[in-house]
Amino acid sequence: MISGINFCKDLNFDIVVGLGSGSSIDTAKVINLYTTFEADFYTYFTSPIGLGKEVPGRLKPPSPRPLELEVKLLGLL
Repeated sequence: MISGINFCKDLNFDIVVGLGSGSSIDTAKVINLYTTFEADFYTYFTSPIGLGKEVPGRLKPPSPRPLELEVKLLGLL
């Protein structure tokens, strides 16, 4: 996750896309948080793991959209 945060910071992305379900969406949210407000990784985690500080402002708006993709499964014989 930290490498994803650094990658997005270095390239100054406007959006972060999480493809998949729960954990990939949560990862995109954390990357959004730490690219919007630079802080030590454990700053916003609740105690006893982190410092439990409040997020100082608004994040880039999330836009979760369910996608229906047509997928073809190809098999090699």
